[in-house]
Amino acid sequence: MGRGTRRLRFKPGWLDSRIVLTDRIHELRYLAGLIAHLREGTSPWAKEKVVEQPEIIARLKQLINEANSDSQSVYPFDFTDKLWDVLKLSKSFDTLRQSFQLLYDQLQTGEFRVLVGANRTSSLAKMLRMQNPNDIVFPRLEMMTCLQLLVEIGVDRFNGELVYRFLQGQYLPNSSDLDSFFLPSMASLESTIERLLPLHFALQSM
Repeated sequence: MGRGTRRLRFKPGWLDSRIVLTDRIHELRYLAGLIAHLREGTSPWAKEKVVEQPEIIARLKQLINEANSDSQSVYPFDFTDKLWDVLKLSKSFDTLRQSFQLLYDQLQTGEFRVLVGANRTSSLAKMLRMQNPNDIVFPRLEMMTCLQLLVEIGVDRFNGELVYRFLQGQYLPNSSDLDSFFLPSMASLESTIERLLPLHFALQSM
């Protein structure tokens, strides 16, 4: 009796660099880490280390100038999404505080008008939608406030990109098919992140 041939199949794990969208899961883990600091009231940045990042402020000013032009677009990414791509690189509270202060100053002029996606629910997105700057309540830019503002736009960015990729890949006919997976805006950021993981894994496997 001859021996049967057996085949072993190996599949890379979800963090393997050969799998598509690995960079997205790293970003999701980064967001989860920031949320943990927010929950515990601790700083994600080394207190004893002063890091100056003039390039972040320069990129933010460029983003603001581009947003003031007539060629704005909210699809697939709006102003807050692009803002996340800049501010997620911050390595100190001071850089983040300066960045949000710069945005506050722009909003207070009453002349800063940017397009924000309808499904963006962050505090900053709500401020940007307000027509009258006198109606905006600007929270004090303390560490946990800045961290909260940052995490909110990061979660919005991840939500928006998931929807975009599902539609771009024609895996779903319309975005409303994903509505049941997204938690309401009043849900905790931690719960929202946990809810996004199955969607991301599904997208990776397609």
